[in-house]
Amino acid sequence: MTQTFSGRKAMGAIGSPVFLVTSAHEGERGIMTANMVAGISLKPPLVSVSLSNHSQTSKLAGAGGEFALNIIPASLMELAKKVGRSSGNKLDKFEEFAIETIPGEVTSCPLVKDAVTALECKIESATDIGLHTLYVARVTAYHDLNPGTPLYLFHGRYFAIGEELGTFL
Repeated sequence: MTQTFSGRKAMGAIGSPVFLVTSAHEGERGIMTANMVAGISLKPPLVSVSLSNHSQTSKLAGAGGEFALNIIPASLMELAKKVGRSSGNKLDKFEEFAIETIPGEVTSCPLVKDAVTALECKIESATDIGLHTLYVARVTAYHDLNPGTPLYLFHGRYFAIGEELGTFL
C-alpha cells in the first residue's frame, strides 16, 4: 500500500555517514553538515553531493571548483548538529565552534582534524536541482586521519556503527 510521505521522510530512509563538507575560496572558508553524499564511480573515483543553494559552503565550493568531504566519528555528533543548525553567512563556524583543521594537500579546502577520513574533491559538474545544487566531483586525495567508525544518520536519528559483520570481497 502506498503511503503519503514527505521528501524528508523518503530521503531519511537512505541512511548514510554524516559528513562535514568544507570549502574555501579567496580567503573565505565554509563548513556544513551533509548526508546526501554518494560514491558514484571507482574509476575514475567520483562522488556526488547535494548542497543547499543558500549555504555559504555551496557558494564557495561552486566558486572555487572544489570541496572536501570529512567523514566524522560519533564523538563529533554535537558538532555536526551545531554546524548544521547555523549559517556560515552569519558567522565563522570554524571559530565559533573551535573546529581544528589541517590544510588540504591538493585543494585549498580545510580538512577537519578530528575526522575519521577526508576526501579532497575537484568539481566536474554542477546541476541546479531546485533548492540544492548537485555536484559531481573527482576525488583527488584520500586521507585516513583518525582510527574509528563514522557517525551514521538514519531517519533523523544518529547512530554509532558497531560490530563488524564481514567484508564486501
